[in-house]
Amino acid sequence: MGEITARCADHRTPLLYEQWYVAALSTEVSQALSEVWVLQHSLVVYRKRDGVAVALQNRCPHRSYPLSHGVRDGDSVICGYHGLTFDADGRCVRIPSQESVATRLRTRSYPIVEQRPFIWIWMGAGPPTCAPPAAPWLNNPDYADVCGVFDVPCSYIRLHENVLDLTHLPFLHRASFKTPELSKTVPQMSTDGIQVRVRLETQMQATSGPSAAGEPAHSVQVVSELCFASPAVHFATTTVADLDTPPEGRATRRTGFVHAFTPVDPTSTRYFWCVSRDSELDDLAASDRARQDFTAIFSEDVAGLSRVEAMWARERREDFREISVAADRPGLRMRQNIENLARAEAESREAAAPVRAAGETP
Repeated sequence: MGEITARCADHRTPLLYEQWYVAALSTEVSQALSEVWVLQHSLVVYRKRDGVAVALQNRCPHRSYPLSHGVRDGDSVICGYHGLTFDADGRCVRIPSQESVATRLRTRSYPIVEQRPFIWIWMGAGPPTCAPPAAPWLNNPDYADVCGVFDVPCSYIRLHENVLDLTHLPFLHRASFKTPELSKTVPQMSTDGIQVRVRLETQMQATSGPSAAGEPAHSVQVVSELCFASPAVHFATTTVADLDTPPEGRATRRTGFVHAFTPVDPTSTRYFWCVSRDSELDDLAASDRARQDFTAIFSEDVAGLSRVEAMWARERREDFREISVAADRPGLRMRQNIENLARAEAESREAAAPVRAAGETP
């Protein structure tokens, strides 16, 4: 395809706020105060006594002490510096050194929706304009889930591009996927608004890796459907059919993937993942194997993309231009969509900014 000529997002593109992001796994949030970072914002998260998750700006509005280093008082948080108390809505309800509390003294409270295994947060300036993205196989009794999280020194845009392109599997994951056919399969791409969808259909000899579960070599048909659903999340399904069995009794297995990428800052990301299978639902040993297998596989992605980010950071050459190939089309479309969203957010903020009189000091 040659050099990238259209405007595409990269690690220099402004972060997007008018989106739902995964703030944490449900299992990471308890009644204890803990800090998470989302879009260069420090947040304190905890559960109220009724189990509902809360996210507040972690910075006390008095003298910027992190509230995550305070203490709980019922459902409220007491700042560990001067003792100001904030309720779960972010309102200051007590100042030990004075009797009155100004109504403007508060810390921001963020909208939260918990859809296990994820806790979603809305970082936009106004109320949410949509519901969090959802995958039909999550919280579905016909599937068994395993989940995990990585802290990755890499732009979330590179992570999105990585999961839209399966041609890297036989190379970056050569120990897990001995499937050179994947690097030759032509992806079928379609779009729907900001979403980018890819379908790949491949016949191969499965010898190892998650699709074969360690079974002897046999012929399989693998149908992979990938979807860049939003700047925060990527959904995918893989359906594997055993071609060595008669069509009328042919066994198929379906696996659903969620890759949720939450930028900590432009060049670091919290990578939340969940893999759901429609077989061996009550087999705890199978879940342990799947967790180990996919943790190892996704760790290879983390290591590879960390090397890419490090190369950009260390060798700062303004004259360097990456060259794209045909398999990059879905990733390039995704990057163009993110660039367009970032431009639209910037224009919206500029339009909403107060108009100042001539000569007025900002």
